[in-house]
Amino acid sequence: MEPVEAVRVLAGVGLEGDRHATADSPRQVLAVDLEALDVLGLVPGVIRENLALSGVGIRKAPRGLHLRIGEVEFRVLGVCTPCSRMEEIRPGLEGKLRGRRGRLLAPLTEGVIRRGDAAAVTARGPRRDGSGPSG
Repeated sequence: MEPVEAVRVLAGVGLEGDRHATADSPRQVLAVDLEALDVLGLVPGVIRENLALSGVGIRKAPRGLHLRIGEVEFRVLGVCTPCSRMEEIRPGLEGKLRGRRGRLLAPLTEGVIRRGDAAAVTARGPRRDGSGPSG
């Protein structure tokens, strides 16, 4: 994926123009920690992520967590498990990305995200027992 200065996000769909941007896709948006890319010597976009975030700790974000990136609200759907296609980028990368690939997100609102926009948690996901917001 090629880095862009700004991208339009469609609620319940994904990033405008992205091949995964459909209402029924489990991979509407893939976010990864920029720090994880740096540790592995990778540039943003090479592992096919949509968003590289700095200082958020997205790889530890629990399912159901809400975060705002720029003007767009997202919900964390779950972990993105690295697939064998990562081996096409670099032999051994699939294994090295385990626990670092990032999280799949669903956009809850529409808007534009610009390079450098702040990202922040806005609501916690459900408790482990499923009884409501945590923390």
